[in-house]
Amino acid sequence: MHVLLLADLLRDPTENPGGVQAVIDALAERLPSYPGIRITTLTCEKGISREIRMRRNGILQVFIPSPTPKILTRIVRDTSAVTKAIRTISPDLVHAHLNLYAYAALKTGLPTVWTIHGITVHQKADWRGLSGLARGWTYEALDRYCLKRVKHIIEISPYVRQVFSSLTTACFYPVENPVASRFFCLENNEVPGRILSVGSIEPRKGTLVLLEAIRYLITNGIRLSLHLVGRSKDDAYYKKVLHFIDRYRLSGHVRLLGALSGEHLYREYAQAQVCVLASREETAPVMVLEAMAAAKPTVATRVGGVPWILEDGRTGFLVDYGDPRALAERIHLLLNDQTVRSYMGQQGRIVAHKRFHPELIAEKTFAVYRKILGYGPDENTRYEALPG
Repeated sequence: MHVLLLADLLRDPTENPGGVQAVIDALAERLPSYPGIRITTLTCEKGISREIRMRRNGILQVFIPSPTPKILTRIVRDTSAVTKAIRTISPDLVHAHLNLYAYAALKTGLPTVWTIHGITVHQKADWRGLSGLARGWTYEALDRYCLKRVKHIIEISPYVRQVFSSLTTACFYPVENPVASRFFCLENNEVPGRILSVGSIEPRKGTLVLLEAIRYLITNGIRLSLHLVGRSKDDAYYKKVLHFIDRYRLSGHVRLLGALSGEHLYREYAQAQVCVLASREETAPVMVLEAMAAAKPTVATRVGGVPWILEDGRTGFLVDYGDPRALAERIHLLLNDQTVRSYMGQQGRIVAHKRFHPELIAEKTFAVYRKILGYGPDENTRYEALPG
C-alpha cells in the first residue's frame, strides 16, 4: 500500500511547528511501522527552483517548486504541478490535508481521502482588502468543488461533519488529530504564575482578548507571566499586539517567543501552570490536545470544535469568546488552586491518552486507508465515533 500525503510541510519543521506539520510528524512516529505500507509526502514550496527529495522518519518527502503564493497564481500553477507529480509518484491512495491539494488529487481520478483542518467560511473575515476577498471566494469555491466530488473525508472533530455534511455525499471517518508521544511523559516543572498560549498571532486567535484578560489580572495584583508561542500571520494585527503591550506596560509580564519546537516547546508546556486559548474560531486546536497530553489544565473559548475536546469543569474551563473578564477569572482560579489544577491536568492526560495518542490515531488512519482500498477490516483496530 503506497499512500501519498499532500500537505504544506517544511523541510525544516522547526521553522514553523504546529498545525498540520505537528499532525504529520505525530503520524510519522507510527504509520511507517505498519506492515505493507509505504508513505510519501508531497509539498509545493515557494523559493525553490527544482524538485527536492529527502527522507525523514522513514518517509520520503518530495518538494516541488511553487510560485510566489498569490492565491490565484498558486491555484493555477500549483494545481497543474501537483497533479503531474501525483501521477508521476503513482500512489495507491492520496491523503490530502488542504483543499488546494484535494482539488489536485481529485483531478487525477486516484482514490482520495481529505482531512479538513479549517473552515474557510468562518476564517475569511480576517482576509482583508481585494486580495482577501479574492482569496476567500477562491477557497470557498475550492471547498465546494471538492465537497461535491470527494468520496472520503476524515473528520478530526464532529464540528467538521456538522458544517459540511449537508454539502457532500462523502463518507466521514472519525479520526482525531494525534499528539506527539513525548507530551504524554512530560514532567510537571511548573513555574508559579506561568501562563502559556501556543498559536499564531492573528485576529482569529484572539491574542488581544487574552492580553486584555492579562491586563485585568495584573491590575488586580495577580503575579503572572504570559508566554506567547507562535509566529505572526498578520503584520497589522501584530503591531496592535505590540502597541497594547507597550500602552499598558505589560512588557515585564508578556514574552513573545515566536515559533518553538522540540525541547524548547516541551519546556514551555512543562513550566506552565495554565494553558489558554482565546480564539474566535477553531476546528481541533493542536494546542489544547498538547496541553491535555502534558497534563496542563486549559482555559479555552467555547467555539467551533473546542467543546468536543475540552470538558468544562473536568479537563479545563470553557468561556465565551470575547469575554476577557471571564477568561481572567478562570485563569485566576487555576493559578490560585493547586488541587483543581492538578485534578484537571491529570484528567486531561487520561482523556488525551485514550483519544489522541499517535499509536491509536495511526491505527485508525491505517484502518481508513485499508477500508478505502478494499483491503477489508482489521479486527484489531479500535475505531469508534468521536465524542458528541
